[in-house]
Amino acid sequence: MAGLSSDSTKGHHELLAAVIQQEECDAVQLTCTIKEFTNPFSSDVTDLHNLVTKVAMPDAVKKDLLSRTGEGWPEIIQHLCRRENQYRKNKPLVALQK
Repeated sequence: MAGLSSDSTKGHHELLAAVIQQEECDAVQLTCTIKEFTNPFSSDVTDLHNLVTKVAMPDAVKKDLLSRTGEGWPEIIQHLCRRENQYRKNKPLVALQK
C-alpha cells in the first residue's frame, strides 16, 4: 500500500516496554499519593485541618465553626420554596412535548 511500511504491523504502541513501564510507575505514584491523604473521618484527629494544604486551623476559627447553629436556615427554606413554586408554575408540560 502507498505510504505504509511493513513495520506498522508489529503491534500496538501502548504495548511497548517503555509505555508499560511508565504506566506502572504512574500507578505506583498514584497509590503513594492516595495513601498520603489525610483521613477527615478519623476520630483521633482533634484539630481542624484544611484538606488541601493540611494546615491546622487556628483555635479561633475552630471555635467559630463549631459554635455555629442553624442560622439562616429559615431563609434558605423560604428561598427553596419560592424556587420550587416558580418551577411548578413555569414547568413545561413534558407529556405534550413528546
